[in-house]
Amino acid sequence: LSGDAVINGNLTFGDADTDSVSFGADITSDLVPNASDSHNLGSEDKKWDTLFLSGSLSASGGPHRIESATTIDLDAEGALTLDGGSITIDGTSTFSLDVAGNTNIDTSTGTISVGTANSGIAVNIGHSTSEVTIGDNLSVTGNATITGNLDVNGTLTTIDTANLSVKDQLIFA
Repeated sequence: LSGDAVINGNLTFGDADTDSVSFGADITSDLVPNASDSHNLGSEDKKWDTLFLSGSLSASGGPHRIESATTIDLDAEGALTLDGGSITIDGTSTFSLDVAGNTNIDTSTGTISVGTANSGIAVNIGHSTSEVTIGDNLSVTGNATITGNLDVNGTLTTIDTANLSVKDQLIFA
C-alpha cells in the first residue's frame, strides 16, 4: 500500500505477542482507548522506558503509583502542591526539606507535632551557631537544660518552685 488510505471497521494487527508493529511516522491524533479503565499502556513485565509529557497529567480511579528503585525526583521552578486528605512520607532513610527561601509548616486547625510518634527520639532545632526564635509563649512539660547563658528580658520574672538551688548566690544589679 502506498499513499493515503482510509480503512473502515475493526483492525487486528498480529495474533501473538511475538508479532510487532512499528511506526515510521508521527501520530497526529489522540490515542484514546474505546472504554475507560479497560486497557493498559505497558504491563508488569513489559514497561515503557521514558515518558515525556508537556501540559497536565490527569489520573482518576486508582490506586496510583510512582515507583522507583532509588529516587523519585520532582523538580519544578514553580510550586509543588500536594492537596488531599492525608499526606504520608514514609521511608527508612533521611527526609530532607531544603529550600533557598523561607520554609513554612502551618495548619489551619489542630496541632503541629514534631517527634511525638516514638519515645526517646531526639529533636534538634537549629545549628550550633543558629538562633531559634519563638514568636509566642513557650511551655516545657519536662525538664529543661540550658547549656549556655540564660538571658531573661521583661518586666517580671517569677519562679514558682518547691525547692530553689542557686550555685552562685551573688546577684548583681
